[in-house]
Amino acid sequence: MPALKPPMKNVTSPCIDVCKMDSNKEFCLGCHRTIPEIRDWKNMSETDRRTLLNKVAARQKARDALNTPNLTTQSQKVDPAP
Repeated sequence: MPALKPPMKNVTSPCIDVCKMDSNKEFCLGCHRTIPEIRDWKNMSETDRRTLLNKVAARQKARDALNTPNLTTQSQKVDPAP
């Protein structure tokens, strides 16, 4: 009797129902996937989905870094001691 493989955990879609493309129409502002990635998700293998989720996480991190305001304001700057 052949050994049974443990079931793979299903990789769930990163969709959060905020389906709006960025201003350059490159990726969704909700899930950070491109239109081809969204379209192809249902036919991807679990391995391909995990790979895509890593790309999505990198996109989100890059976008968040661009949108993070500079938290140092003029009033927060400390004058050096005399």
